[in-house]
Amino acid sequence: MIMKQNNYSIACRYAREWQSNEGAILAHYTTFDAAVKILSSKRLRFGRLSGMNDINESYRAIWYPHDTTDPDRYKSAVYAYRQISLTLDKNHQRCFNIHPMWGHYAQKGAGVCIVLDKNIIEQRAKTMKCRYGNVSYRKSSDSTVVFDAKNPETDIAKHYRAIFYRKSKAWGYEQEYRIIKNCGEGNEDVFLNISEAIKAIILCNGDAKDLS
Repeated sequence: MIMKQNNYSIACRYAREWQSNEGAILAHYTTFDAAVKILSSKRLRFGRLSGMNDINESYRAIWYPHDTTDPDRYKSAVYAYRQISLTLDKNHQRCFNIHPMWGHYAQKGAGVCIVLDKNIIEQRAKTMKCRYGNVSYRKSSDSTVVFDAKNPETDIAKHYRAIFYRKSKAWGYEQEYRIIKNCGEGNEDVFLNISEAIKAIILCNGDAKDLS
């Protein structure tokens, strides 16, 4: 289903197939060119933490045991994880109708919102041994990672929600749903298969190009 409308609310009103099932979908906002690549490949790429918009996450303070002989491995352990950011659907704020998201991530309204089946996405993430869930927003959020264990993965497994799923309330409008995967230290891109998960494609700009 491809929606092309001049108004967000009009586009949302006509998406009958999935609009009635609140909470069962996720949204991914992106530029038009990126959407073409995503839709042709049916894949979403896991992004590196160092490239995130929130500087508290892209520039983390990392504390490690004072007696370690290899401090770099603690930083490497954190940045081996990559993420996919999606938007959670809520009954008071539908995931496809968040104006700041259209402005910040979807090319100031000239981009695309891809609506995804949440259940299928979670099944695919589980198959890839990913962690997934809602980001929680707090008045004060410290992204510092403190390691106590000799093996950094031990602390990450114990505190992964504090490390990867907490952000400042300033980012609350994003309603972020995050998929996290340990992708190792290689440079190869890693992707999540979204075939059969695509429920709708929304273009809010009536003058946008044709995706069909």
